[in-house]
Amino acid sequence: MDYGRDMERCLRYIDEHLAEEIVPADLAAMVGYSFFHFCHVFSAWNDVPVGEYVRKRRMSRAARELFDGKSVTEVAFLCGFDTVSGFSRAFSREYGVCPSGYRSAPQKEDKRGVQKMKVRFEKKGEIKTVGYTFAPKDGNRVNVAESGAYWAECDYSGVNVHDYHKLAGKNQGDLGMWYHAEDDGSLVYFFGPIVENFDYVPENMIPVTLPPAEYAIFTSDPVDGRDHKNLIGAARATWKYIFKEWFAGSGYEFDTSRFSFERYWNEAGCDGSDHATVDIYVPVKKK
Repeated sequence: MDYGRDMERCLRYIDEHLAEEIVPADLAAMVGYSFFHFCHVFSAWNDVPVGEYVRKRRMSRAARELFDGKSVTEVAFLCGFDTVSGFSRAFSREYGVCPSGYRSAPQKEDKRGVQKMKVRFEKKGEIKTVGYTFAPKDGNRVNVAESGAYWAECDYSGVNVHDYHKLAGKNQGDLGMWYHAEDDGSLVYFFGPIVENFDYVPENMIPVTLPPAEYAIFTSDPVDGRDHKNLIGAARATWKYIFKEWFAGSGYEFDTSRFSFERYWNEAGCDGSDHATVDIYVPVKKK
């Protein structure tokens, strides 16, 4: 048996038939294996069971089709789902955001069908910020790449609105990041406005200086500033894209000696609307 050839044949078949029902027993018969032997070989070769592989391929295609401009309904049926509601639940479980929210992240496709996102590179000097820290619900067992926009899950009962607005007066954006506290090294989420100096540091807030770094910067499409759901979705989808796809072919690696962070902007439109965007700053260095 040529396992490599047979598995490549199966994977090609799966990709070509994602809109249809894919039955593992039929795949086994196609390559002439018993069902038990096929399931064993497929899992060993691809690191996941066949059902899980098919699900992930459907979700990957769904993400690409959404950013290609297709409707949620159209994408649901292209990816083999009988109902839009079933597709939405599956997509939300995979990406942590509903299909329409995921679309807010600025991913695009090139002609080869590869997801891309606009990125710019900038060298930044020191960045000063003053903010609050919040302990994560899961202690130090946080997957930072999976926990973007964590501000949405924080308790703001101890936040002094007057102090915050006074600090944010220069409108340099709000900064959110995962940060190891200096007193005990515990992992906390930091959120606060970017400032010019530390002349004013209110009680219960801390000053943080980010050292100079070279960043890859990813910017979301603007969303309604009052619609936090889409802004959260854009941030989380962007983080997943960066770590799951962009780094692999970028020629860069994460600079672990520096901080990655989110920078949020709000801007009033000419029509009186409120637009919000998020920049994801990832410190990088050449491989």
